[in-house]
Amino acid sequence: MHNGTPVKRVVWASALGTTVEYYDFTLYATTAALVFNKVFFPAENPLVGTLAAFATFFVGYLARPLGGLIFGHFGDKLGRKNVLIITMLMMGIGTFTIGLIPSYESIGIAAPLLLVLIRLIQGLGMGGEYGGGVLMALEYSPKEKQGFFTSLVHIGTPAGVLLPVGLVTLLDTFLPEGAYESWAWRLPFLLSIALIAVGFYIRLRVSESPEFIRMRAEREVRKMPVKELFSGFTGRVLLSIVAKVAESGLFNVYYVVAIAYVTTELGLPRGPVLLAVLVACLVECFTLPFFGRCPTGSAGGRCTWAARSSSSCSRCRSSCSSRPGTRC
Repeated sequence: MHNGTPVKRVVWASALGTTVEYYDFTLYATTAALVFNKVFFPAENPLVGTLAAFATFFVGYLARPLGGLIFGHFGDKLGRKNVLIITMLMMGIGTFTIGLIPSYESIGIAAPLLLVLIRLIQGLGMGGEYGGGVLMALEYSPKEKQGFFTSLVHIGTPAGVLLPVGLVTLLDTFLPEGAYESWAWRLPFLLSIALIAVGFYIRLRVSESPEFIRMRAEREVRKMPVKELFSGFTGRVLLSIVAKVAESGLFNVYYVVAIAYVTTELGLPRGPVLLAVLVACLVECFTLPFFGRCPTGSAGGRCTWAARSSSSCSRCRSSCSSRPGTRC
């Protein structure tokens, strides 16, 4: 316990922030693959509308590194807690607002423009949330358990996928045909306000990071943290960015592109695909703490990451080569 705040509360507050983050992005990705090409990007060719919807999804990812730099800078100057509250609100309010945007038929070009603007704000918030939440848990955790406690934060990733995909599956299964595409797709966006409220309440009850309090007391807070980062660690920063791009890219191939491909190109029902995603996310919730208990040193961390990446690449090649007429 630090500053009156139990470590477990900090970890679950960070995990909930990650859940909100991936709830936002996953819900958008799912709806972009299934609905947005018709609601916001109507086109004669369904593929064109789908690609336009995915372009707005890309805007969020494009803003993510910039958000990491901006909020990482202010987190080192002003404190972690306040910055994490801001990033959660940016993502959550953005998700709720998407559920209120009128369709292209109602307000014309303003609809996709509003969508792009919200995605940009969400991307900036996500960039600050993910790294900030892990850092907060790391700074609160005892050194010998840092790997385990920070792995619990990452449970927010599959949980954030599980919740919206589960909601979409339920709506698609039990509502009359055409209801989801017409109006029910908005419900998961609007319901996100409950998740935001819980996360906001928990974060208000978490004290500032003990490491930042120590830095402030010893006058070690830097004037320009971003400048110092790039002046001394440019190579490591760039390598980390490339590694994360590879990992996130494969995640989106399996999840986002697969749903769009199966439902749009193959014309198959979306139910089995969504169920497969649900099962995979449920399994991941249990495997993350297992890998979190693996050695947390430099060599151990690299080996764990390399094994995971190699497995993903193998599955990607196997999946691609199993489709008739494709070459990998």
